[in-house]
Amino acid sequence: VLAPTGSTIIFNDPNRKDARFQQYNLTFQYGFWRDWLAEIAYVGSTGNNLLIVQNIGSGNDAGAPGSREVPNIGNVIASRYLGEFSYNALQSKLEKRFAEGFSVLATYTFAKAIDNTPGGFCLNGGGQRSCGPDNPLRLDLDRGLSDTDIRHRVTFASVWDIPVGKQRRYWSDMPTALDYIIGGWQINNIVTLQSGPVYDVTVNGGRVDLLGDPTPTQAQRDRG
Repeated sequence: VLAPTGSTIIFNDPNRKDARFQQYNLTFQYGFWRDWLAEIAYVGSTGNNLLIVQNIGSGNDAGAPGSREVPNIGNVIASRYLGEFSYNALQSKLEKRFAEGFSVLATYTFAKAIDNTPGGFCLNGGGQRSCGPDNPLRLDLDRGLSDTDIRHRVTFASVWDIPVGKQRRYWSDMPTALDYIIGGWQINNIVTLQSGPVYDVTVNGGRVDLLGDPTPTQAQRDRG
């Protein structure tokens, strides 16, 4: 097979497979006092036959090494369906239903998302150079935290009807004109706190493979 120097060939695997997802959960709820609800749940999902882009040519680019399935051509970008994904989470919720002008909703999620491919788009951009496997012959070596992995997430939301104005607890007989100005107000808030996303360390477009502590010891520095 011959191709012009520097050209890129796009290959769509004819053995296309539909992506498959499985989702499951186990949830417990407990109502207490008059308007309160506590909930805790295990939530999980898995996926396979997901899109993966890889170079099956003979190139040796640090960002997208080829598997050499196609010789003599540096870049043969293949779309295949070999990706796998898993998500597991502990989700909890505390809720006070809206009553007497007040409601609260607080949640906490502890989760872990793992995959062996980000698909055609990832944190570093798009295409096989940024999103393809480091070793196209060993996709299992790319199994790790997903680009979408958010380990901790806390949210808090509340609604409070300020009890001032007509048909409210305080000053319910105020003049209509004044009620238009200071009556019927409501305070709402939504607060979200979460851990940061994963990231890649790259050099010249290629991801860096690190084993153990990357900081050299003094003895290693002395050896150069």
